[in-house]
Amino acid sequence: MKRISILMACLAALALAFSCTASPERLISDFQKFIDRTEQEMDNFTEEDWTRAEEDFDALIRKYKEQAENLTEEQKKAIDKAIGEYWGMIARHSSENFLDKAKKALESAPDKIEGFIEGLIDGAATVESDTTAMEPEGQSI
Repeated sequence: MKRISILMACLAALALAFSCTASPERLISDFQKFIDRTEQEMDNFTEEDWTRAEEDFDALIRKYKEQAENLTEEQKKAIDKAIGEYWGMIARHSSENFLDKAKKALESAPDKIEGFIEGLIDGAATVESDTTAMEPEGQSI
């Protein structure tokens, strides 16, 4: 009876171990589902959504690294393509985000430039008066 219990426990542990290891086809499918979902929803993503997507992507990468030696070159190429697609989405999001910030910065640029010029002129007048006070009589710097 004790042997049967031990055997059952071992079989259960093996079954669990094999069920946790995704097949290469499942891994490729998981990558593609992630890419498709991200691409469909990314235009409405908040920064929290991007953070969550990055965490999901990192988990997929970990699975890929764990299974890399069991994958064919064709399977690796399919996953690498999905990784490249995600990187492209990140670049597109980053450039759009950068362009939005640049546009906002340019909209307020006239005020900033005016303040910069005033600060520069006021600063130059202060520096000039400071250097004039340090000049020996009859000589200018």
